Amino acid sequence: MPHPVDPSAADAWLAWRDAARDPHLDQQLRALYDDLAAEIERRAPTCWISGRCCKFDTYGHRLYITGLEVAWLIDRLDEPSRARLDDAPLPGLDGCPFQVDGLCSVHALRPLGCRIYFCDPAAQAWQNPVYETFLDRLRKLHEQYELDYSYLEWRLALDEARKCL
Repeated sequence: MPHPVDPSAADAWLAWRDAARDPHLDQQLRALYDDLAAEIERRAPTCWISGRCCKFDTYGHRLYITGLEVAWLIDRLDEPSRARLDDAPLPGLDGCPFQVDGLCSVHALRPLGCRIYFCDPAAQAWQNPVYETFLDRLRKLHEQYELDYSYLEWRLALDEARKCL
């Protein structure tokens, strides 16, 4: 039986969605992602396109995301991606509902944690410090727009967001 969403959580999701639709915030979030892309490009990690990054339980890791990032992504989904989200059994799902044939179907919209994660052993030394730097920028966006800050597990956040948005 699905659990109901706490009314205060529902209010937060609506606030994140409304903020995600603000053109200035959208521009700032895209700039953050662009800056991260430049930082990653400078470090030149290897992506083996194995799909392991999207199989959380199988490969023993978790993806965490801010509520604002989830709302921003969901607000920009095309119909096929929205259908994958709506049809996915998110609690209990091993991987990401947007992984299709081993690839990310929402690559341009993927959250910070997806953008920074590489299986490449050479990337392990710098990933966490760079992630923390950019996560701090995300926190500051929340503060700037007077938004609640929540750091949530990806699949649970998607499940809760789809019930509220």
